[in-house]
Amino acid sequence: MAHQERLSISIDEQRASEMRKLVETGRYKTISAAFDKAAAILIERQAQEDAWWIETIRRCEEAERNPGQMVEAAALFDVVRSDVA
Repeated sequence: MAHQERLSISIDEQRASEMRKLVETGRYKTISAAFDKAAAILIERQAQEDAWWIETIRRCEEAERNPGQMVEAAALFDVVRSDVA
């Protein structure tokens, strides 16, 4: 980790214990490495969530502009039910 910043954080005891176990079992070299990986995963998940919302809003706006292309709710749920069955 070339450019590092020191942070002071607090986590609950159970999570702290789990993080220590990850280091003790050799999964991560240090607590810092474990937290760095956790931060990377959190940032990626947040980016995915943001992208999902942007796509959802785009589709809603598209549907609003083109109401004739919308599927009737009953037809949509018939397809969903058949996919689930």
